[in-house]
Amino acid sequence: MTTQRQIGGRTSAATFALRFLPLIEVEPNSENLGAQSDSARCSLKSGIEIAAYKCGVFVFDCTKWALGAEVAIPKMIIEDGKAWPRELVAAQDKAIEHVVNRVRMANCFLACLSHALSRVQGTALGIGQEVDPSNYIPFAINGCHPFALLAPEVEIALQQLGNQRPNGNPTLKFKFDTIKSACDTLDKIIANAEATNVVDLYYKACYRYTLHDHALSATIAWTVCEKAINMLWRQYLESIKAMDLEPIRMKGERLKKLIGRDYTASIVTENLELLKIIDQEIYAELNSARQVRNGWMHSLKGVGNREASQALTTAYKMIKMVYEIDVQVSLSQSMSY
Repeated sequence: MTTQRQIGGRTSAATFALRFLPLIEVEPNSENLGAQSDSARCSLKSGIEIAAYKCGVFVFDCTKWALGAEVAIPKMIIEDGKAWPRELVAAQDKAIEHVVNRVRMANCFLACLSHALSRVQGTALGIGQEVDPSNYIPFAINGCHPFALLAPEVEIALQQLGNQRPNGNPTLKFKFDTIKSACDTLDKIIANAEATNVVDLYYKACYRYTLHDHALSATIAWTVCEKAINMLWRQYLESIKAMDLEPIRMKGERLKKLIGRDYTASIVTENLELLKIIDQEIYAELNSARQVRNGWMHSLKGVGNREASQALTTAYKMIKMVYEIDVQVSLSQSMSY
C-alpha cells in the first residue's frame, strides 16, 4: 500500500524578532508620527522596516526586501519514497536562503548598533549574542502585523514562541538617534552583497572574542582581511584591463591566473604594498594577522587575547578601506577566576 503525505502549503514569514542582549531599553521616538508611544521606527532604502520597542526587542519586516521577502511553498501530496517535485524543492531552498539572508542582516545590524552606540552616545556595551538559524525567531502574528503591537504584547508573543525575557534590569537606554544611525549604516552595508557577508563575518569574529575563543576569532578576522585584499587586487587588475590599449595583454586566461591559487594572500599583500595601494602600517598588520591564523591552522599554535584583538582591528580597518563602511564593534571580555 502506497503511503502519501501532504507537504508545504504555507508561506514563510518575512518578519522576525530579535531580543537585544544584554537587556536594554529603547527611547521612543516622539517625532515619528503614527508610531506607537513605546516604539521607534526606521524605514530603510532597501525596503526593510525596523521597529525598536521600549522593552529592547527589535522587529524586522523584510516583506519589501527582495533577498528576505516571504516565500510561498506550494502544497503538494507526496508519495513516500518518491522524489519531491522540483517546484517544491526550489521553494523550500529559497525560503531557507531568505532566512540565511535575514540572519546575516541581523548580525550586521548588531554590529551597526555597537558602532552607533559608541559614536552617538559616547559609551559602549559588550555584545551578548550572535544570530543564527537555530535562534532566529519568525514573528508572524495571526490577524495583525507585529508593528501594530505594543511592547507588553510583543513580550507575550515572544513568550508564546518560547523566547522568555531573561531576569534582570536593562543595562542601558538606547536613544533613537543611535538606532537611526545604525539603520543608516545597515542600509549602506546591505546594498553590497559582499559587504554584507564580510560585516557578518566580522561581527561573528568579535562575538567569538567575547567568548575568549581567540583562535576562531582571529581566524575569522583573517578571512575578512583576505576577502578585502582580494577585492583590492581584483579592482587593480580590472583598472589595468580597462586602461589597456591592447586588450590582448590582459586576456581572460591571464586575468584568471592572476586571481587564482598561484597568487596567494601573502603575494597579493606584497604586490598591494609595492603598488602603494596599502601603506606599510596596514601591510605589517595584515602579515601579522595572517601569521597568527596560519600558526593556529597548521600547528594549533595558541592565540592570545592581544593577537585576536589586533586581528579584529585590522579587519575593521580593511572593511573601512575597501568597502567604505565604518562599523567598529566594541570589544569586551569577562571572566571569573
